[in-house]
Amino acid sequence: TVHLTLDCVSGGLGKEEFTEEVLLRPLPDGSVSAHFHFEQEASASRHHTIFPLGVDQLVTNTGVREFHLSLTQGRWHPKKWGQPPLPTPAPGGQLRARFADSASAQATREGWGSLAHGLSGLYCGSINFLDDDQRISLPSFTFPPASHSTHRGGWWHGALPREAVCTENLTPWLRLLPCRDGAGLGALLHGPKVFSSSFISLAASVTAVSTSCGGSDGRHADDTDSGGGGGGSSSSGGGMCSTEGCCRGGVSLRLKFVQTLTLLIPPQQPL
Repeated sequence: TVHLTLDCVSGGLGKEEFTEEVLLRPLPDGSVSAHFHFEQEASASRHHTIFPLGVDQLVTNTGVREFHLSLTQGRWHPKKWGQPPLPTPAPGGQLRARFADSASAQATREGWGSLAHGLSGLYCGSINFLDDDQRISLPSFTFPPASHSTHRGGWWHGALPREAVCTENLTPWLRLLPCRDGAGLGALLHGPKVFSSSFISLAASVTAVSTSCGGSDGRHADDTDSGGGGGGSSSSGGGMCSTEGCCRGGVSLRLKFVQTLTLLIPPQQPL
């Protein structure tokens, strides 16, 4: 098993962090399991050095506090390949999202629609087809929030079992990396080689955590109008934005954006 990790920290007033790693594991049939993990972290702001602005705007404008998107082709066979690096989602596209506690039912519905359309544009998929008929509201204990998240809003979940995964999804996925496919581990991910795999799963997730700022009263982000519903913006509601981030009501959002790619490399095929 080979595990490689690379770290990068962008300086300046608003610290941004980026980590990339790959886990390679040989399998009994001669193929290799490859799990790529790219993680970026920054404060919500209108100015970024390496963090993708489109992801920041998506969180700010929809009021989402946590979402998980997966695009999967094929099925993982545990008896043949052992346990996967991460739990594998069902084939096709899946989206689940948690919104701010203070958001109204109407704002949450609008936020879900805006999130689906925004992700569809970011990843060139058909995620925007997750309309009311395909959307399910699930209780919080079914999908517990990330361990570092303090938000407890209800989950929304939708699935597109027939959603295809192709290079049109991989290309924009790579564009959200700081160096795209020009350097780092992203340079290894060429479309024809990646999609020769019998199993491939692209995933992206965001978690927004509130932090105190500006020396104000430090109220929780969900207790303010900061991104509480669809259609909000980082410059409304009397908030202040700088290169350090956007502060409103004494709180700001710290965003953690994770992209993963899991695939099987066929025997004797270099990546």
